[in-house]
Parts: sequence; C-alpha cells; structure tokens
Amino acid sequence: MTISFKNDNKAPLVVPPAVRRRARFESGQELEFRASGGVIAIVPKLPAATDEYTQTQRRVIDAELREAEKGPFYGPFDTMDEMIAHLRKLGEAQAREKDQDLLMKAEYGEAVKRALDDAPAAVRKAFFKQLNFLKGTFGTPPSIPRSTMRPPEFGRPG
Repeated sequence: MTISFKNDNKAPLVVPPAVRRRARFESGQELEFRASGGVIAIVPKLPAATDEYTQTQRRVIDAELREAEKGPFYGPFDTMDEMIAHLRKLGEAQAREKDQDLLMKAEYGEAVKRALDDAPAAVRKAFFKQLNFLKGTFGTPPSIPRSTMRPPEFGRPG
C-alpha cells in the first residue's frame, strides 16, 4: 500500500488509519521509529528482556542457571566420531544400569512405504542412510551387527 503526501515540516506526520490497519498496529501499542538513509521505519517495540519475567521468576531462573553451570559437561569433541563414541558409551552405561537393551526399531506405515516406493533411488538411499545412523547413535546394542540393518525391499530397484 502506498500513500503519497507533501511534507511541509510544519504539521506533524500522521500515519493514516488504513496504513495502521495494514501494518496491524493496535491501539495503545508501543512503536519505535527508526530513521536511516531517508527512510523512516515504524516497528512494534519489543519488550525488554527484563520485562519478560517477574522478579520471583527471574530469581528462580538465575538459580537454575547457576546450578546448570556446575555441570556435568562433556566435550568439546574434536570430531563427530568422538562425540558419537561418547554417546554410545553413555548409552551402554544406561543399558547396564537398567539391565535392558537399547534397540531402536523402525516400523514403516503404508504411506511411508508408498512414498519411498515412488521416491528416486537417491532419496531412498539417503533415507536409509539417515535411519541407520539414528539406529547406531541411539543405542543399537553391540550384539547386533550393523550389517543386519537393511532397508526393506520395495517395488522399484534402487
């Protein structure tokens, strides 16, 4: 929407109601004026970070942040392989604690099977590569060789 007028520097500039409606400015809303390079931008004023929480809420949040800063921290890791190995170690420790295997099972619904059947070979390959990565990352037990995790066969050869 464009509205033109002549500025005489005597009367104040008024934003026409149609322009305010189009910008979705509400009555009583605080606005900011930003001027740069011959352009004036009028934008809603964002609340300051200190206005977001009450003092009580801020104290609770600050206490939780101080507690979180105590750790535990892991890393930094030099490579993605180091991080994945660390996550696997944590997963194995949790499995021993809970005395259960952490096996991720992927079940495919009919819609997924149809979509994969119609997808180009490169898309299917990328899908199963990502799925195998997730299975490995989220706790495939060492007793199951990764080579046994194969995608199901679909109508079209990949």
